[in-house]
Amino acid sequence: MLLRGIKFPPRFSQPASLGVPVFLCPASNTLASAPVRVFSALSNRKLLPHTLPPRRPHPRSPRPYSAGKSKQPIRSAARALIIHDGYLLTVVLRDSKGDLHVLPGGGQMHGETLANTVRRECREELGVEISVQTLAYVREYIGANHDFAKRHRDFHQVEAVFLCTIQNPGQLGAGCEQDNRQVGLKWIPLREFSHYRFSPSILQTYVQDGQLVIPQPYLGDNH
Repeated sequence: MLLRGIKFPPRFSQPASLGVPVFLCPASNTLASAPVRVFSALSNRKLLPHTLPPRRPHPRSPRPYSAGKSKQPIRSAARALIIHDGYLLTVVLRDSKGDLHVLPGGGQMHGETLANTVRRECREELGVEISVQTLAYVREYIGANHDFAKRHRDFHQVEAVFLCTIQNPGQLGAGCEQDNRQVGLKWIPLREFSHYRFSPSILQTYVQDGQLVIPQPYLGDNH
């Protein structure tokens, strides 16, 4: 390519980063009258002095295993946070590692509000009617990210946890449809909360002076 008498903007007059030899006449700011064959130092292709080499695409970050790949729908659920005189009410499940304590609650049915879900689940698991107060927090559980990755590989649940009170505590334990792993109920003293195997365990870090203080309404993905 022969370039003769072409003007360049000042910023392109010295493209040193490309290692391109450009000779300008001081008086006219044009290329010298002698033919100049311009090559890019970065390749064997002939380039104009102001032409940049093609940019390499930025490598994308690897995506999590299940992001957008699973055909399983995201499950919504509701649970009850019931605290009385410094004690937290939990459902006790038994697995290969022993007893696991969780909040009472379960999956939402189609056409059912989250508040009605937690009422129904407490009737089934606890055998009592509850009063639903306010939303305490929301947390997610993405199975592939946690201990049960093999069994819960495609499981993703979003839980709304409500602060609740029990109307008739004396009826506790008479649930009509308990979880198949449920072995009982337990009031856990908040001052000893960290001594128990509980899910989600992040809740145990929020106990201050025997009280549960949740710093934010969304707890993220944890187990």
